[in-house]
Amino acid sequence: MSTQNGRVPLISKSWDGNTSDNEIFRERAKAIVDEFKNGADKHYLIADSKLYSESYAKNLLEVHFITRVPESINLVQDHVSRALTDDSVWEVISESRKIKVFEVDHYGIKQRWCVVYSKGANERSKVNVIRNISKEQGAIDKELFHLAAQRFSCEPDARKELDKLSKKWKSFTTENIKVTTVHKHQGRGGPKATAEPSEILYTISVTAKAMEARSDGRIQRGSCYVVGTNIPVADLTSKEIVENYSGQDSVERGFRFLKDPVFFVSSLFVKKPSPVQRLLMVMTLSLLVYSIAERRLRKKLLDTETTLPNQIKKETANPNLRWVFQLLTGINRIKVSINVVESYMWHGLTDIRRKILSLLGDAVMEIYGINQT
Repeated sequence: MSTQNGRVPLISKSWDGNTSDNEIFRERAKAIVDEFKNGADKHYLIADSKLYSESYAKNLLEVHFITRVPESINLVQDHVSRALTDDSVWEVISESRKIKVFEVDHYGIKQRWCVVYSKGANERSKVNVIRNISKEQGAIDKELFHLAAQRFSCEPDARKELDKLSKKWKSFTTENIKVTTVHKHQGRGGPKATAEPSEILYTISVTAKAMEARSDGRIQRGSCYVVGTNIPVADLTSKEIVENYSGQDSVERGFRFLKDPVFFVSSLFVKKPSPVQRLLMVMTLSLLVYSIAERRLRKKLLDTETTLPNQIKKETANPNLRWVFQLLTGINRIKVSINVVESYMWHGLTDIRRKILSLLGDAVMEIYGINQT
């Protein structure tokens, strides 16, 4: 839980779309809704598009939410197209994002839909569209190759088959259509010059031309997404809505760290809800400690104007703490016993490991017996 810009606390929770229809998930959702309703403070539920569905509309009515609206909803595509084509001015919220806001009544909920245009999404959309166009062109070339090998009894049949194929094309149109006749003769060998053909067949050849305007439109639509909310403007502006929605990425990255096989969380198996809750509490506290340690390490690197090598041996001032842990792997505490005298020594303290430990602070250096001078 955190407070943004002096506003009320915000909570971000992850939702598993694979279990959205089972009883356990419904009970969990009801418990969260009750918690939000009965809490002393106002809470905002931030979630991805898995939460936004007609079957969950009655739950959404009871809380203040910020959620991605699924692109599969036709009304979303309508508003994205409207944002891209109307003459209203985009509201710039950062160097990489701008928004247009619409008032919508959907699933019986009066809400704001923020159509977000993102430069990052634009770059990804370009890559996806180019890849899809290339894939589509390969499939079309095969279809046209087989079409050219077919024989039709009349020209309309040939053109009808071409129309049937071209209707499925998303980014291409036809050009250079050419219909030719093929004279078929009975008997063996070449026909005489004066011989009448026993049958006249038709072939059709065509080339596919990419429609740039349609491709550009797909790129622009792919550059946008919609964030919906029922929070009053007096509580959070549209800019703050988008910023807080984007902020859930840090939470997701943290829990992705906890689910990494390196930390063996998946090896723990519990049946009852209470152990799950205790485990989640421990995981959350672990994530908090992890985040604080990473933040302090990066701040120390910035203050001292120094760097550490990343996974590809390039220097960086923003290392991932998990990678730093891997760099520290190999330090061993050795117990030495001579007669009745016992002592301890550290093995594996290389220059890079000493540097990392010194960046983590005096207390850590003292544990490893490193001279603080």
